[in-house]
Amino acid sequence: MFLQLNTQAGYGEIVFFGLFDLLIGYLIFRSTFLPRILGVLMAIAGLGWLIFLSPPLASHLSLYIEVLGFVAELLLMLWLLVFGVNDQRWEGAGRRSGDILPHLKAAQARICSPLPRAGLSRPRTEPPASRRRML
Repeated sequence: MFLQLNTQAGYGEIVFFGLFDLLIGYLIFRSTFLPRILGVLMAIAGLGWLIFLSPPLASHLSLYIEVLGFVAELLLMLWLLVFGVNDQRWEGAGRRSGDILPHLKAAQARICSPLPRAGLSRPRTEPPASRRRML
């Protein structure tokens, strides 16, 4: 009985990993920093892992699913190690989002400003009784 429960728990973990791969595949496909084919492969691998929601079907296709997942993860890892991301597109995306930067800096200045400058004073608190004896 516990062996069957362990197998079902393992299938649950694989399903969550499939959701992760599907999301990563979608984000890679939408980005311009990495080749879209990597996103497609990751999304297909994620869908493959989601087949484990049906254990009888997954038991027949597990070898193919594992090979597909391994190839997709390996290609993504090798691409990132060898080529990395496209620097020009990364910089371009940073410049396009640069118009929000002054607003963020102003908000940070408001949040990080010292209290006396804002017109508030910090309340003085007495040290705890145990520390008063030490002083």
